[in-house]
Amino acid sequence: MKKVYRAHPLMVFNFLKPFLFVLIFPFITAAIRYFTDRHLTWLFVLEMLAVTVVILTAIIRCIAFRLIIEDNLLTIKTGVLFIRKSKIRISRLSSIQTEQNPLDMLFRAATCRINTEAGVTRKSDFQFKLKLKEARELLSIIYPDKTISKVRFSAFKVAIMAAATSSAATGMILWVPTLRQIANLVGVGIDRALFDGINNITSRFHTYFPPIVNIVSLVILASYAVSFLYSFLKHINFKVSFGEKKIAVQSGFFVRTKTYFRRTRVNNIKIEQTPLLRLLHRYTLKVSVGGFDNSKSVSQVVVPSGKRRKIQEDFKEFFPFLTHKGKVLKPEKRPLIQNLFLMWPGIYLLLMIAAALISAYLFPSFSRLIQFLTIVCFGFLIIYTHTCLFEYNCGSLKLGDFVFAQSNYFLNTRELYCPKKNIGQLKITRFPMDRMLGICRIRLTVCSENADTIRVRHLKYDEAVKELSNTFELDEYFNTKDEK
Repeated sequence: MKKVYRAHPLMVFNFLKPFLFVLIFPFITAAIRYFTDRHLTWLFVLEMLAVTVVILTAIIRCIAFRLIIEDNLLTIKTGVLFIRKSKIRISRLSSIQTEQNPLDMLFRAATCRINTEAGVTRKSDFQFKLKLKEARELLSIIYPDKTISKVRFSAFKVAIMAAATSSAATGMILWVPTLRQIANLVGVGIDRALFDGINNITSRFHTYFPPIVNIVSLVILASYAVSFLYSFLKHINFKVSFGEKKIAVQSGFFVRTKTYFRRTRVNNIKIEQTPLLRLLHRYTLKVSVGGFDNSKSVSQVVVPSGKRRKIQEDFKEFFPFLTHKGKVLKPEKRPLIQNLFLMWPGIYLLLMIAAALISAYLFPSFSRLIQFLTIVCFGFLIIYTHTCLFEYNCGSLKLGDFVFAQSNYFLNTRELYCPKKNIGQLKITRFPMDRMLGICRIRLTVCSENADTIRVRHLKYDEAVKELSNTFELDEYFNTKDEK
């Protein structure tokens, strides 16, 4: 049976999006000035012609779009002068995502993103807009199996994840460029007014540290609040549905997102902890999917926050490799090995003290600011030291049909689970000190679009080689290397 879908008229705005800040909004600003001043310029005429051409091109491209499903084959036709046809077997699709913003909800539309493992990282293979009814019909054709289990997570658990994963840097990326663009278009110094307001607020607080510290602290807190609010609204109403072959994740408040992918497309699972989650004894579960979304990674959150044991019990039915068997390889528990894990925190501490003393000597007028920065760096160093101790106590590697590895990832901790066949690369590293102590470092890289990796340090070399050779049938390789 052949099905043909046409683009929703709102897809015109998708084609216009790249021109919003460089052409559309400046033209609107110029038009407002023309109607108020009644002064026509050649620049305004050129902008009007350019906007007309862009809008007509977007309308024609929207009309020309076709999506055809026939005989387990999906065909996407795009372009006007240069027509491109893409044919994909439905069985080869990795994930499909539908998204509704408030405008889509008003006009009963949905943005669809289709991805395969052959796509470009950080970008969806195909993105288009359909009627909501047709988008649901498309999903039912591609993922026909019924839902057998559904889990809904409370707003409190979503808030924990949002608080643990938000950062001031993300908040600045979200609101600073937008504020600058609005200020430039309106012609009002909004950013300057905001800075003056922050300066007035912080001037009321008298602390030991200089006023610049109060300003920076307030900006960081405000940026973190923006990041938290964005993450919370993005993941609120979080639901996970499992079918016999599919997994569906739904979330969002103003912008509602549903992501569908097959279980067979899950390359590996990550159970992670940020410092805040570690303080609360909570974990986040993510799955890595080959060909996924248009974000910076190929990971989909499945559990926003929860207890580790409960996560494993609730989801081992759907992800069999959460249950792993085999010999556990761990760092040897002796003071010398522990000192190796604490070596870098010690080096960073010495560098931090030296930098603080030298800066205070060279710039005595900024001594209070230097003290503040030293305290902040010392706080990060404490968290990093705790993470290194966690790696010493809990770092492990378990090999078999399913592979399990636990280690740290900068300030976070990570557990990685995957089938043995999904391991794409094994890397054994030995420095001169490692050779003397008979230890090694092992890095595992999973076959995926974004290549998740995990490193386990200071394992016994002989035991590690034996387990790796038995698991991955590398006896001949290691024997050859030993002979050399």
